[in-house]
Amino acid sequence: RFLAELDPSYSMKMFKSGELVKRNASHFAMAWSQWQGFGEGMLSIRYALQTLSDNGFHHIALQKAAGVGFGTPEYMLRHNATTMWESWWRSEDLYSRNHPFLGALAEWMVSSVAGVSLYPTTIGGRKVLFWPQFPKSPMIMEYASASYGSVVGDFSIGWRFEDHRSSQSKNYKPAVVKIRIRLAIPPNGNAVLRLPVPLSVGTMVSIRYSESYPDFAGAKMDAQIKCANRREARLGFPYSWEYNRTKKKWYKLKSGKAIGTPCESF
Repeated sequence: RFLAELDPSYSMKMFKSGELVKRNASHFAMAWSQWQGFGEGMLSIRYALQTLSDNGFHHIALQKAAGVGFGTPEYMLRHNATTMWESWWRSEDLYSRNHPFLGALAEWMVSSVAGVSLYPTTIGGRKVLFWPQFPKSPMIMEYASASYGSVVGDFSIGWRFEDHRSSQSKNYKPAVVKIRIRLAIPPNGNAVLRLPVPLSVGTMVSIRYSESYPDFAGAKMDAQIKCANRREARLGFPYSWEYNRTKKKWYKLKSGKAIGTPCESF
């Protein structure tokens, strides 16, 4: 339905950019790649991403999750979605085709991208595993953070690249990479830190700890205020797809959106 009601001028632009493919001289279809989107069934997405990240293919998992176009979360956000749809298609009357919302990315984002999950043998959620997976370049992802609430308190992690050349391309491979990780373990809680990078002669690790618990309530409030200000400034996606009900046509509205605004809480 989206393609049937899309202005022809947009169809040609999306074809040239690779978002669409031609089935014949007059028929377009959504372009799709298993490396830049999702084609898994309704229960497979979370396991596909987790398996890739846990077995040394985190860069492929990131490519799939951050893909552009049909079969990606970006496609939903471009159409002003505020929740995961029941289908990858943008439609008011099409349901139960893929159920991407049942295979949402949320669990993988917390456990692999940020790096906090339950320890495999824990009882009652009192022990967690900190195992962050880092991208190959800070230009792909610069930071991530997450908290896990348990009966003994919040386990939190935040990591980010530091002192990197932000002006370089995604293929930039610096000789020295500095990553700072912050962990917070509540009283009576236990945790294991597993670093994804191999230890070698050139790897240096320094650990510092504090016996005083930070002001999490204040830190969360400050982060929420900063994020709200960024969303108010509309620093998210620069355009979205809107529907003209009079002309019955989809058109691209070039306007800054609150949706997609990056926010850091470190």
